[in-house]
Amino acid sequence: MPAAPIFLAPYISEQSRALCVEAGVNYFDLFGNTRLHLDNLFLERTVADKPASERRDLKSLFKPKSARVLRWLLRDPVTPVRLQEIADGATVSLGQVHNVKEGLLAREWAQSTSEGLILTDPDSLLDAWRDDYEAPPGQTRKYYTIHHGEALTARLKGLMANDRVEPVLMLGSYSAANWLAPYGRNETTFLYAWPEVLPELEAALALEPAAKGANLLVKVLEDESVLLDAVEPTSDLLVTSPVQTYLDLYNSGERGREAAEFLRRKGLSWPRA
Repeated sequence: MPAAPIFLAPYISEQSRALCVEAGVNYFDLFGNTRLHLDNLFLERTVADKPASERRDLKSLFKPKSARVLRWLLRDPVTPVRLQEIADGATVSLGQVHNVKEGLLAREWAQSTSEGLILTDPDSLLDAWRDDYEAPPGQTRKYYTIHHGEALTARLKGLMANDRVEPVLMLGSYSAANWLAPYGRNETTFLYAWPEVLPELEAALALEPAAKGANLLVKVLEDESVLLDAVEPTSDLLVTSPVQTYLDLYNSGERGREAAEFLRRKGLSWPRA
């Protein structure tokens, strides 16, 4: 029987395992990830466990400041971009961009070229972010409003269209998906809001606090990162970006996952770099 190469390591990441498969190399790590492909034997096993350091590094990569960089890059992942341009676009420091860049390169999700940084595997990046997702920090408030349909949308547009330097209010989750890639009806309206707009919002929509029977949920944010990535699918209406909408939907339950994957097929497909 000819010799079969095998790669042994304490832990082999998903990206490294994919490279082994591509190169025809078997592998085994101490967490139980295994692939043996011999003449008359095929054995493959994947486990979800990761080293604590790997989990910590991933979580730091998806924290609010770093997530600004990721959202900005995922807008156009295959066009090379300079680090200073990323810092300016994501409104973070150059040092923050450098840290994110190193994390992406270490996982082979990005490549540094003479023209700038590009994402080489945006799908794997999004998968990892989805699986280690932490919702933007803030408090969710539950309300009941008598307004719905076009009347509700018109009032929200009025609040969003006010002359402000940065967005302070936008639709999220299912409500954002209704404008990006409608999947199914959901009678609840989901909003992200900066604290300063809350009194206007409560007055404009005649909101009443509702422990039960709420039809409008407002996430009052502690960090503005998500708001800075708002998109405008129709005049004067702001919603979360496709990436943020996907993350929120996927982590909102089984029905949300179905809506998230529908959105991903419709609006989050990227050409390979």
